[in-house]
Amino acid sequence: GAYTFALGFLIVFRNNQAYSRFMEGASKVQEIRAELHNCASILIAFCNGKEEAQEAVEDFRQLLVRLIGLLFATCMSELTASDDEEELMEVIDLMGIDKQSLKHLRGDHSKKSRQRQCEVIVHWIMCLIKKSLGENILKDVPAPVLNKAISDLAIIDIYRVRKIKEVPVPPPYSQMVLVMLTVHAVATPLIASQMMVSEVAATLATFCVTTAFWSLYHIASEIDDPFGNDSNDLDMPKLTEDFYEGLLHLLKPQTHTVPAFARPSKDIHLKKVRKNDHIGESIMTLLLKSWK
Repeated sequence: GAYTFALGFLIVFRNNQAYSRFMEGASKVQEIRAELHNCASILIAFCNGKEEAQEAVEDFRQLLVRLIGLLFATCMSELTASDDEEELMEVIDLMGIDKQSLKHLRGDHSKKSRQRQCEVIVHWIMCLIKKSLGENILKDVPAPVLNKAISDLAIIDIYRVRKIKEVPVPPPYSQMVLVMLTVHAVATPLIASQMMVSEVAATLATFCVTTAFWSLYHIASEIDDPFGNDSNDLDMPKLTEDFYEGLLHLLKPQTHTVPAFARPSKDIHLKKVRKNDHIGESIMTLLLKSWK
């Protein structure tokens, strides 16, 4: 009884640790995604609006989106890296970026070179911001806002999410639980057969307890690392695709153009509309009123 209780406590503790690592990994990936998008949004919003600067501004926006997309793709690729060289992932095209720079970023294909890619891209973005400030492409950016954009480059969160990938649960702990489970699986049927009169009851009790313990152990092993390619891991390709769509949406002229507004004569009020299409219904209301 005491042995089973101790084993159960250790397995539950192991599961709690694995669940915490899984949720921390999911949270950090979403934070990186949100912070990088916010960084791009801030920098695009404070671009020079003068007509003569639009060519340089558009070049800046295009390069910024490509570099931030490359940073996110590199981080996600590092987290989900596998031995399958034929594995594909979606990225924003790098057309227009200097080939020598990309060759420098690629390095010698070693693990150390791959780990330095995120740092190199972050530094490129820093240099791009500095250059754009000097060339007046970024104009009238308040210091706190600029500091927010730079801090949102998420290099700290990238290191934190790397920790989950690179630092496993201490092996001695997992090995001890595995040995205890093996001893329990061997001893339980012997003890149950001696303590229970009914063979069916002894078999059922052994099966339920042993299966429950081993199932919990394997669940913890499965969710311990949320970054992978199986069905129980985070859907990284979907997250990456959604992130790219948000970045590319920032490049559309209508996105970074403030909507025109004519203040209504009536006081502002609330209106009930369908959740699924509250914007569409509002547009239809405006059109109907204009026809009247």
